[in-house]
Parts: sequence; C-alpha cells; structure tokens
Amino acid sequence: MRHKQSVIALLAAGYIVLIAFSGWAAQPSVSAERPVSARGVARYIMGYNAELQGAVDEAASYYEDALKEDASSDVVRMRLASAYAQLNRFSDAARLAEEVVRHDPQGLSAHYFLGLLYSQQKLADKASSEYEFILKSLAAGNPASSEFPVALGQLYYAQGEEQKAMEQFATALKLDPKNTSFLYILGTYYLDGPRRKEGVDMIKQCLALEPKNAECLNSLAYSYAEDNIELDKALDDVNAALSLEPKNAAYLDTRGWVYYRKGLYENALKELLLADALVKDPTILEHIAEVYQKLGKTAEALKYQQEKEQTIHAQDKKIR
Repeated sequence: MRHKQSVIALLAAGYIVLIAFSGWAAQPSVSAERPVSARGVARYIMGYNAELQGAVDEAASYYEDALKEDASSDVVRMRLASAYAQLNRFSDAARLAEEVVRHDPQGLSAHYFLGLLYSQQKLADKASSEYEFILKSLAAGNPASSEFPVALGQLYYAQGEEQKAMEQFATALKLDPKNTSFLYILGTYYLDGPRRKEGVDMIKQCLALEPKNAECLNSLAYSYAEDNIELDKALDDVNAALSLEPKNAAYLDTRGWVYYRKGLYENALKELLLADALVKDPTILEHIAEVYQKLGKTAEALKYQQEKEQTIHAQDKKIR
C-alpha cells in the first residue's frame, strides 16, 4: 500500500486543479437573450446596480421582478441565482441554475456554477457529475492537451474510481510521454497490482528523465525491498532520496525495510523508529513489529502490532 498512499497524497493535492476553471466561469453567464420588455430591462439594470453597490437583497428583489417580466431570460435567471448564492440561498440558486442547464445543456458556465452550488450543499455526487461533464467537454474540444485528462483523472480518483482515473492518466501520458509526474503516478499505481513490472519500468523511465526525483528513487527502492531483490541498489536509491529529503518518514521507512531484508535488524529498527517519530502510519508500525519479532522481543512486537490496529481504526473513524 505504500505506493498507493503516495498516489493518494499527490492526487489529493492536485484535485484543486478543478478550481482553475474559475478563470472562465467565476461569473455565471449564458448565451440567452437579455430581458426584452422595457420593465424587465429596467428592473434588471436596477438589480445589477444594486448588486454592484453590495445591496444583494435589493438586487435579488429586482431580478425576481425582471424574471417575472421575461420568464424566458436565462441571463436574468443566472443573475438571480448568483444573488441567491451570495445570500446563502443555495437550494434556490441551484434550482434556477438547473433550469438554465435544461434550456442550454451544452453551456459550460451554467454547469460549472451548478457544480459549485452542489458542492456548497455537500451534494458531492451531483457536483462531481457537473465537473465530469465540463471536463469531458473540454477534453473533446482539446484532444491534444493533457490538462483535461489529468483533471478528469483527479476527479475520478476523488470519487474512488481508481481504474477510470488511471485510464485518464494513461491518456495524458500518451500526449506527454516525458512528463515525470504522469510516469510516477501511473508507475506507483501499477506497482501495487498485476502490472507491477510495467510500474517498475515507468519509475525507471521517470528516473532516466529526472535522476534526482526523490519520490521515484524511493518507490523503486521500496519495490526492490518488497521483492527482496537488488538490495544494494535499493539502499543506494533510498539514500539518494533521503539526501534530498532527510526527514521524509516514508523514505526512512523504506531504508529501514531494506535493512530488514538484508538482515540488519538493529539498523532497520533505528530507521523505523525515526520514521515513527515523524508520523503514525500503519505500514511503519507493522514494519517495527516485524523487526522486534526478528530480534526476539515479542512484547515489543505485540505492542506495535496493537498500535498499528489502533491507528487503522482511528484513520477509518476519521474518514467516516
């Protein structure tokens, strides 16, 4: 699981990429006609001016009047939705945005605004559906860009759909085959499954392009330790990673596990205890327990095994 945890951390950090679309969708906009009746136009302008002055309650009232005059105007509908959102009337805002989406199913701005409203109401599945529609549309319109498959992959990963996420990263890698981030994400994911050899090859490609990539150095070293092969090379790689990030608990754990595989149990224990002092992680605790078992210290091994179970339980409870 060490490799998959690395992917989770990276993708969780990258999920914020979705917000990048605020550059084109921060203000709700549609292509529909503006209000056509004289009274509708007047009420719309008065509402807009009130909104500019920060009088959002007043603006909403004017927009409501304008919408009564011109019920077909999605411009007014979206301005009113925006005002409702500013007044924390998110369900009312979402209802209006849904109407706009029904009128113009391909309008990305309305989908984006609706996604934000669903997010604000903690309707994660509905929000994700809106973002997925946007990203698929953008990817179809920009087939040579890796940006949108990456964002879509991040969205799928956040939804727990790992296979679909990695398919998107594989698409991104085809478009940008020398991107070390894509190689690392796919490589570390494959290391924990049946495509392990392919994962190792991708990590090696990453290092060929970026020899001082600490994450790839550590991943390759840990995979060697897990397979109990090339342990001298594994030690060199993890030492190189630690020279770049000396207080990285995952890297210290890897070095400890390499020492364990080499039968150097005291050295292993020292590294693993250093890692444990930095972060409470079930894998590190399990490794410590196994080292103590090899050293014949059964009580200590049991203590760390129990702490591992407690840590897993605490993490599960926090997620729920």
